[in-house]
Amino acid sequence: MSEFKNYFYKKINEDILTESTKSMIGIEHSNGSIEAFYCHNDGYLGGVGKNLKSYYKDDKKVKELFKLGMVAGASTIEKNLEGSKYHSFTNPENDTSIFYGRDRGKNQRPEKFKDRNDFLRNYDQSYAYLYVEKESVWYYTDGDNDWTKI
Repeated sequence: MSEFKNYFYKKINEDILTESTKSMIGIEHSNGSIEAFYCHNDGYLGGVGKNLKSYYKDDKKVKELFKLGMVAGASTIEKNLEGSKYHSFTNPENDTSIFYGRDRGKNQRPEKFKDRNDFLRNYDQSYAYLYVEKESVWYYTDGDNDWTKI
């Protein structure tokens, strides 16, 4: 039974969780307002959440992430923001984030929220992530009406 259980959990993680778990990724400015962009894939805590915590720790890299994401959102958030000149939406490089604006030519405005409560009430994806500039810390929620530090 244990072998079946391990197989089942592995299949869930590989086949189900990695298929379009959508999320919103926001930044809380010093005045409390929030701007956020959509991310299409791997929005669960072990995907986008893990990558945000592992690779987007300093304000400079976070601002680069938001500069690219705010144009039209992202397909994936990976270790690297920039790929080679051959990186594109249809030819993505390993460990390189895919942005709809840069890599697909799309244009969409970011969503704006009055504050954390407004973001929490109105984000419409499975997960939401929030970078708080004052603290240089990432938080997440999965719809439980509370923010948890990653």
